[in-house]
Amino acid sequence: MNDNENKSPNAKENSGTDSRIISELRSAYKMIEKSRKSPEHRKVKHAVEQNMLLENLDTKNRLR
Repeated sequence: MNDNENKSPNAKENSGTDSRIISELRSAYKMIEKSRKSPEHRKVKHAVEQNMLLENLDTKNRLR
């Protein structure tokens, strides 16, 4: 018995849907990666990191 005999009647349809979903996820991932490389993203990331460092420093000073 081969794999095709074990699959439901909707196997081809599900396979097509799966392929479409995978394709959409790949394109979304590419868009996210592209935006991560943008100067705006880097500025925001740096600002967030600086803010977190300042908050950590403030917390340490309060604990002393």
